[in-house]
Amino acid sequence: MTPQEVLLALRCHQSAIETGRCPKEQCPAFERPARFKCAGTVAKAAADLIDEQAAALKRLTDKEEKSCGISDV
Repeated sequence: MTPQEVLLALRCHQSAIETGRCPKEQCPAFERPARFKCAGTVAKAAADLIDEQAAALKRLTDKEEKSCGISDV
């Protein structure tokens, strides 16, 4: 799932919890049978995205520290 799809799926899932109605037409993570089965898909996609972004940030930070001559003391 793309970052935008993960965000949309999270918002759809939140809406389903709050209203009791699944916006399945809008949700990129919707699975049949419904009844919040997509929660696992959405949670995994969100966790994967967070991991990917954290790793990318670490790579950027490490690269910046090396180019500036900063090291852990």
